Amino acid sequence: MIVHLPRRRKHFPYPTAIPDIVRVDKMNILGITVSNTLTFHHHISALVAKSARSFNALKTTRAHRLNGNALWDVTSATLVSQLMYASPAWWGYLKADKRNRIQAVIKKAIQYGYLPRSFSTLNKLKKRTLMKNCFSYPGTTPTMFCTVSSPTKKHWL
Repeated sequence: MIVHLPRRRKHFPYPTAIPDIVRVDKMNILGITVSNTLTFHHHISALVAKSARSFNALKTTRAHRLNGNALWDVTSATLVSQLMYASPAWWGYLKADKRNRIQAVIKKAIQYGYLPRSFSTLNKLKKRTLMKNCFSYPGTTPTMFCTVSSPTKKHWL
């Protein structure tokens, strides 16, 4: 895969193709799908499709009389963890429409009763996860700064 940014003015010639190596437009790296333009729209589409399958499994689980806190725990352990997997690596690269697609999955889970009405939004959940990860290492204190990579700027928590 050759990474290029379409908005850059300088275009460099591609290297000559090697006959036995196939060029691809997207690559799955540790479960995160990255395109050749460093966008994550394929990853978000896969997450939404995977969430639809999870909703079917949660519906079956509810039919077997799992309700309340236990159902919420199962949903959090499956659906929410799938959505949040490696999110610090790709969240900063998402545009608002992609973030809204992920948030719509959470809203749907709340609407169907798979998550409690008090469940926080993904933005709050992401910040909480980042803070927990930043300060969970030995020797760190709450006064230390933690940076989050973003394609345009660094966020200080």
